[in-house]
Amino acid sequence: MVKPSKKNIASLLRRLLVIFRFILFLPLSILITNAITDLFKNKYQELYPYLFRYKVFENLVPGIDIPNESKLLPFYIITGAINGILWIAVGTIIAPKKKFLVSCILLLFSIIFLLFIADDIKIEYLFSYLFSILAVVLLHPKRVAKILKSKFNQSIILGLVLISVLIFGLFLNNKSKNKLIWMTNKKMELEAEIKGDRVPLDMNGDGIYEMFINPAMTSNNDKYDSNSSLVLKDNAGNVLATTPRWFGDTPKSFSMDRVTPPLGSGLNEVAQVNMYVDNVYETASLFLRLEDNLLKPICKVEGTTSMSDCLFYSTDGFGVAIWGGLYGGLGDDNKLAVVELVDEYPKIRAGKTVVWGIYIYNGSFFEQQLGKNYDKYFDNIYNEKEWRSGRGYIGLIKKSDMDQNSIDYLNKKLYSTLSLRQCVVE
Repeated sequence: MVKPSKKNIASLLRRLLVIFRFILFLPLSILITNAITDLFKNKYQELYPYLFRYKVFENLVPGIDIPNESKLLPFYIITGAINGILWIAVGTIIAPKKKFLVSCILLLFSIIFLLFIADDIKIEYLFSYLFSILAVVLLHPKRVAKILKSKFNQSIILGLVLISVLIFGLFLNNKSKNKLIWMTNKKMELEAEIKGDRVPLDMNGDGIYEMFINPAMTSNNDKYDSNSSLVLKDNAGNVLATTPRWFGDTPKSFSMDRVTPPLGSGLNEVAQVNMYVDNVYETASLFLRLEDNLLKPICKVEGTTSMSDCLFYSTDGFGVAIWGGLYGGLGDDNKLAVVELVDEYPKIRAGKTVVWGIYIYNGSFFEQQLGKNYDKYFDNIYNEKEWRSGRGYIGLIKKSDMDQNSIDYLNKKLYSTLSLRQCVVE
């Protein structure tokens, strides 16, 4: 049996190294480029935080007015330069041979990526594409010059120009479409300000507002039809959804709002309806999502058909607190949460408000948090620097710190049949 020589082993290792470099040039180019680009973005945001104040909501909240957009142009250019040049350079350096071919392959991947996300081409992607072309020229000036002198030069230049025109055309078309959506949403926001019975929100997730309407909040409440339903209409006034039959009569609410859940929650925007229970300091809130052609409440248990399982209470005079969307989720895990706040009665600690219940959206319903989970989320709420109620800054205590007589009193008051009926129907 012939033993392999050191020379043969070295030759085999070199070949394996060449193969691995060909295999790894693409994934390593992606990883290294993304890592350095993200590092630059984070540092830039640390230096100029005011430029990015609302930027995180651009895709979450259709119609939001992003300030300082023109001042972000240097950021887009530098980001595009880092991303485009690194993408080509890293992959080309890693590849052992055929480096010009590898650069062209990476440029081709850039074009395919832009065409794949044709509906969401951002300005930094355009700069990245332009700098990718520049990177190929800088890395292989002789090869590029040779090709431009060849008989195929006109075809290559024409193809690159047509592709560039297509990409820029898609970007401008998207920008025009987004501007139209923005104008439509702004018009609906203005309509909601004029009329007090509606709130614009994006319940189906297409980026264009629908109008959530409560007929019981019209200017002439005495004549409203109590058998009417909460309704969702599109921007043309067509009815998209109503509440299910078991929902009952239309609630007379004192206010409505929209909730934009955190990313990853699995929810589009949600409608919030706030109602008085017995007086202005006792309120209940209801949250509704869009399912097919129905506006369904998000309740405290799954599959309920009882309104008592879908109302969240407060005696704080400010209504329930909702953590999510524009204000960020609750806790380190960024959850969409509903928090019930009540005044302790009889009052033992003057000025204190009790976190009566904490509910976390679990993908189907708002699940009540107990024990260690309650304590974990309470700590997050308690540490909120800007936490305040309608009556100014407040102190918070746990439900477990309440006197038992106070707990019994509030249980009876908040969950009595009379209070439930008064909340839903006046």
